[in-house]
Amino acid sequence: MDVPAYGRMCPLYEAMTVCSSTIQWFERHEKERKETLLQSRLGDLVRVMDEFITAASSTDLLAGAAPTEVTGSIYCLEAVNSMSQIITREVQENIGLFAGDLRDPINSLLRQVEVLTERVEGILEAWKISIDPDLSPRLRSAVERLDFSKKDIPPWREALELLHD
Repeated sequence: MDVPAYGRMCPLYEAMTVCSSTIQWFERHEKERKETLLQSRLGDLVRVMDEFITAASSTDLLAGAAPTEVTGSIYCLEAVNSMSQIITREVQENIGLFAGDLRDPINSLLRQVEVLTERVEGILEAWKISIDPDLSPRLRSAVERLDFSKKDIPPWREALELLHD
């Protein structure tokens, strides 16, 4: 059964919701820091970002999606990426305010968010390429010319740089 594009995007929408609620937490609790709630929210953020990355890596979430759905999904993913960067910056700026016994777990979660944010950025770049009217046909053409018998294939970003020449 074919799942509609909006159904496949649930991990992305959940990541947006968690990012948004975490930013709201910072705004509401500027003076009263509830570190355990922050730790829980960061854990939730790690979980949903990881679920999204897993879903995006294991299936083509945008397969069969209308161009407007693809564009909307890209905007959502850009929002998740921006919000996760805001969260990272806010936690880093306020880490000294947290109880000593919670700093290490919060720092650990923060490092995970940073790594996942980089992976989300890679997915975002790939999604943007898919709708680029100039690059997309050139990319399809380049893929058709690939020699899949080669064992040593450069990372996709390096290969794309060669297309601009």
